[in-house]
Amino acid sequence: MRKQAFKQAYEDSGLEVAREALGKSIARWNEARRLLLTENQDATTAAFQVGYESPSQFSREYGRLFGAPPLRDITSLRLMAAPERE
Repeated sequence: MRKQAFKQAYEDSGLEVAREALGKSIARWNEARRLLLTENQDATTAAFQVGYESPSQFSREYGRLFGAPPLRDITSLRLMAAPERE
């Protein structure tokens, strides 16, 4: 009954709504990482650019998602991408 009411109200199933929200969230985090990595933005600027009001909340969530806080993650990515020197 609730499932039908939800679908009638939103013209989508709950699963479709969840998938769309997840897709937007992934795109948001990918954009944040791109800004940090390729645009050399600091975490605060990137946080505001992708819609966060709290840079500290952004950093906490970034660390949970990518396994390290923004600065450490981006530094690590740059080191991995750098050509080896002999």
